[in-house]
Amino acid sequence: MTNQPCSLTVEHCDTKIKIEKDHSDVTLHEMFDMFKTACLGMTYPIDLYNEVICELANEIQDEDIKIRNEKITESFF
Repeated sequence: MTNQPCSLTVEHCDTKIKIEKDHSDVTLHEMFDMFKTACLGMTYPIDLYNEVICELANEIQDEDIKIRNEKITESFF
């Protein structure tokens, strides 16, 4: 299989933003970096971007803790 470019395109307010990597086997970190670049290109402030990412991370962590606690509770019964 040929390694093709990977791209992320956003159309916003009559502007088209395209972020492209020269390979298709992008890591999840690279994909998040592409998304961040697109958000900043859409003029979202970096502090707002970081705030949203932190909120989502906290939600994921809370859900993970809830699942772990449920598994611990189930193992006692």
